[in-house]
Amino acid sequence: MPTLPELFADLFAYVLLFEQTVEQGEEQPSYEQVRGEISALLKQQESAAKRQGLLEQEYQDARFAFVAWADETILKHTNWQHHNQWKAFPLQLEYYQTRNAGEEFFERLERLRGEQREIREIYYLCLGLGFSGRYFLGIEDELTLNQIRHEQAQHLPSPLEEIEEVDKLTPQPYSVPSVPGKPIRLPWTHLLLKVGTVLLVVIPLGLLLAYLFWPSPPEGTTLRQQVARWLEEHPEMLQCAEVRVDAVDPQTGTVTLAGRVASEKQGAEIRSGLEEIAGITQVTDQFQIVPHPFCAVVELLEPWRKQSIEQGWGLEARLNKGGTPPLYYR
Repeated sequence: MPTLPELFADLFAYVLLFEQTVEQGEEQPSYEQVRGEISALLKQQESAAKRQGLLEQEYQDARFAFVAWADETILKHTNWQHHNQWKAFPLQLEYYQTRNAGEEFFERLERLRGEQREIREIYYLCLGLGFSGRYFLGIEDELTLNQIRHEQAQHLPSPLEEIEEVDKLTPQPYSVPSVPGKPIRLPWTHLLLKVGTVLLVVIPLGLLLAYLFWPSPPEGTTLRQQVARWLEEHPEMLQCAEVRVDAVDPQTGTVTLAGRVASEKQGAEIRSGLEEIAGITQVTDQFQIVPHPFCAVVELLEPWRKQSIEQGWGLEARLNKGGTPPLYYR
């Protein structure tokens, strides 16, 4: 069953792609296209929430956060030729009969109960993706926003940890020119099916002899295969992480990993597990720490990033180095 943040995956990604499209400054999407596709996504999401048995009020509270963030994000792009049309009839007016979402966002956030962690995570993602609402005037408001983010981080489903300073969380295909003007709605993959058992019934004599007399593969290749197999067989240790083998030294038995993990503890557990493999003497890493819920943002955007590379669009998520705790902006 998908989590509440996963239900909002397509919506967050769509608005981020809209932003990227408008920032190109070339052909712009029409009002009807953007409005229609967001409305269709919201309708699909509401149906999914009902099938999942989510309480109506909880869904409304979570959707309000997204709607407030989406309106603010879209309206900050005054160069979009349909800016005034959107301003006259924002999503918050259509779905919640209000023009005061910048205030009501924080009022609803304050009313959340301790056990409503997934709803709180939606609000935190909106704050992390740049929502400011009523706090938009100068350094004092920015400090207040940082304090709110810090306080809310303590109540997330997973604790927020410090993260090293980076420029980009998702690579962008810089060598390929972007094609703006067509926000594309992509399907969100909720589950990755693992098929890992192969039954070997009969080994022909010829293949058996070939196996016995052909030279063994190089040790480095064997270690790399063992590491890859271990990673495939332990998906529970890779939640909200992306790990790849960067280098294998067959002489010393040293393996170097790269990618991202959600915490130092997760990285240590992965290293410890791999060091139990025969032939591996040491596991080092060059992991980037991307904690919850930001690792979830990266995963939500991953299908869009791949499509961006294939189609020549530009989609990136950046870390705002000035925020404490860390936040993302476009």
